[in-house]
Amino acid sequence: MLVQRFCHAHQFTQRETEVFELLLSHHTNQEIADQLFLSLGTVKTHVHNIFIKLDIKKRTQIFPLFEDYQASTPEKITLKKSSDFS
Repeated sequence: MLVQRFCHAHQFTQRETEVFELLLSHHTNQEIADQLFLSLGTVKTHVHNIFIKLDIKKRTQIFPLFEDYQASTPEKITLKKSSDFS
């Protein structure tokens, strides 16, 4: 629910929200494409649009931005660190 509110606050489309959730789980563009049955180019477009809406340049900037948002709300979720995926 917190992710949904974050995405709504940044005016993400439904598909951008789905992509964003997978980005938070450290999925690659190809993994996102495979999971959502999209082309790699379509995923790259969604990621690009997310970056524009968040005013960021790299996917590593997503995590501190979301964590700051999370810290400002009473609802908490735990993000996995990229080292958790080794």
